[in-house]
Amino acid sequence: MLPTLAAATLLGALAPMLRSLMMGVPFALLSIGMALRSFASAAMTVLVFGALARVTLIFVLPPLPPPELGLWAAVVALSVATPLVVLSAARRRRLRGGLLLAYRLKDEAVREQSLAALSRLVARSRPKRGRSPSDHVQLLLVLAGPLTAFGLSNKLEAWLSETPADGLEARWIALRAQALATCRVEAGDPEGAARALDEVPETGVDPLLGAWLTATRALLLAVGDAPEDALEKLGPDEEDLQAALLASRCIVRAHVLAARGHDDGAEKELRQALTAAGRSALSRAARPHGPASALAARIADELAHEEDEDEEEEDDFEDEDEDFEEDEDFEDEDEDFEDFEDEDGAQPEDGAQPEDGAQPEDEDGAQPEDEDEDDKDEDEDDKDAS
Repeated sequence: MLPTLAAATLLGALAPMLRSLMMGVPFALLSIGMALRSFASAAMTVLVFGALARVTLIFVLPPLPPPELGLWAAVVALSVATPLVVLSAARRRRLRGGLLLAYRLKDEAVREQSLAALSRLVARSRPKRGRSPSDHVQLLLVLAGPLTAFGLSNKLEAWLSETPADGLEARWIALRAQALATCRVEAGDPEGAARALDEVPETGVDPLLGAWLTATRALLLAVGDAPEDALEKLGPDEEDLQAALLASRCIVRAHVLAARGHDDGAEKELRQALTAAGRSALSRAARPHGPASALAARIADELAHEEDEDEEEEDDFEDEDEDFEEDEDFEDEDEDFEDFEDEDGAQPEDGAQPEDGAQPEDEDGAQPEDEDEDDKDEDEDDKDAS
């Protein structure tokens, strides 16, 4: 059994490094959880196949000494488990490596290192001559969300622009065009966004993606010279729309209403978009600049001001709680001090005699009046005797 345990430990230790190499992620950027999962998975694979190999060898081969049997079981287990571990690490390795590096972008300490590794990964995933670029486009689309969230949409736009649409299926062409148009809209380049949307084929696009493309085209009309045509392009809302898609449609209507001078209606649409998609909807309404951009900026400032006030109120409330706790501690100390004074100045109960026959004293160590009268009587008797 010891040879199998040694083989499991060896392959388990090599598994995280193998996964790092296959995914194109520096070993230092692997999370501790991923490294532990790789180790445990590889080690468990070796142990399982080692047990199966041991049982099989006992029934198949002539009787072997236990040390030799354990050694053969470890060799068989390692020979079977190693290819499985390699195949597991190679499965969708670029997508998983890209997602891991994109996740690490939120850590300021390793952001530059993660971005450099991600750039190398994207460069290696570019299609070779004669191969479809669909896998490369899929990787870029997977990275679109994290890169946009961390303010790196310019990187995504550059990578998408470098990827030609030739050889792609209609679905991938439409997805690439939508992502590229979104990046250019956020960069304030509506003309470039319109050029990207012109590449979309008329057929072969699923309805949900078509709804997104329609909303993007309507937005370009709303912030351009034809806001009235935007509503016609947009059409009525359908039921059960995605929150982000509903927010995009609200933003289009807000720009149209603001262009007409209906600020109240535009603000209502922007707040509906805010409810549907959060604060990011206001950022999308501000870029590219359109009739409702100033109104979106004002609402964002109001929200920021309200959040600051709420934080100040919470701080004041916490200070009041601390002061109240200090007052309670002070009152407890006063009560303890009063109890101590009561115990120190307590008088014996009625009828009780002091211990050891001692007589109680008055304040300042004075004796009781009865003792003073007795002393006076003795003095008078002495005088009479004289």
